[in-house]
Amino acid sequence: MSFDHLFKVIIFGVHGVGKSCLITKFVDNTFSHETISTIGVDFRTKDIEIDNQTIRLQLWDTAGQERYRVPFTSSIYKNAQGFIIVYDLTNYNSLEEVEYFIHEIEDNCSENVEIVLAGNKSDLPNQIENPEAELLKYTKGKEYKTFRTSAKDGSNVTDLFHYIASQLKEKPMDANPLISDDEHHRNVIRLDSDETDSENDPQPKPKKKPCC
Repeated sequence: MSFDHLFKVIIFGVHGVGKSCLITKFVDNTFSHETISTIGVDFRTKDIEIDNQTIRLQLWDTAGQERYRVPFTSSIYKNAQGFIIVYDLTNYNSLEEVEYFIHEIEDNCSENVEIVLAGNKSDLPNQIENPEAELLKYTKGKEYKTFRTSAKDGSNVTDLFHYIASQLKEKPMDANPLISDDEHHRNVIRLDSDETDSENDPQPKPKKKPCC
């Protein structure tokens, strides 16, 4: 299928916030408590229609990056135009790491990239610990567009991805070819995991590491 725009969007967030589940809900409209952890990076693509134009989103999943101590390298940022930083509404520690990911993006990308925040697991209202008022503590005082999402019931998931696509469509961007299947498989290693999307294990603070 042909498309009018192609955007590379990287999904950041510490282990257990539901990054993979958000992507799967958007692309396949499915949800499972059982997940498969990814070492390195993986990506999915989905075509959507905005203003009578076909936009192909290339969604890069960095699940497991922090847990397995795989450092982010400069290659992951190449041609990236948008970033979604996911935190867990039921785990305050995950909100504190938003600042780390913003810093990494600013260090490796131009000011033209789009950053959107997603507070996931809104389907657990009795466990929510992260009021939006706390966000400014960890965004260097900047106000980013923020969505409360649920990969389980689908709340605001489509709105999240359509929003970043519409914002990127209005920015001047260079053409960006899709990564080849061969390169994709070289970059991805999967491990079976019995973890659940709602798991709230203690999350170690990611450490900054130099790009390769």
